[in-house]
Amino acid sequence: MYTSLFPTRRRDGVEWEVEDHKVVQSVPTSYADEDIDITSVSDRDTNITYSFYATPAVKADRRRAALEFARDQLLKEVSKQRHNVLLMEGWTVTTFRKGASRRIEVRYSGRPAVAVGNIQPRKPPFMGILDADL
Repeated sequence: MYTSLFPTRRRDGVEWEVEDHKVVQSVPTSYADEDIDITSVSDRDTNITYSFYATPAVKADRRRAALEFARDQLLKEVSKQRHNVLLMEGWTVTTFRKGASRRIEVRYSGRPAVAVGNIQPRKPPFMGILDADL
């Protein structure tokens, strides 16, 4: 009979499954209706990823709130390099399930820039996609 010297844990073998996946490829952000001037643009995109644990019934408003939070955090991150707008924006929202547990993962990317003028608060592009069924 074999006896292990080290205690082992049995894995349940259950992995996270993709329940829903929405993507918006990076698109230009229009500031044509605002009175601003772009003074400099970063030479690369900045990306951020956040995961949120949720109740079993993940509603579109919960995914929307997670997406808006990720965008706000990206803007805070690029503000450390004195950027204050995003000229290109894209995102991915994936909902995972593992038994009764749910997890929302948001990946947000944007091309930071510096703008001068009256900058209005914005929402992520094409958020209505979150309401659509697969």
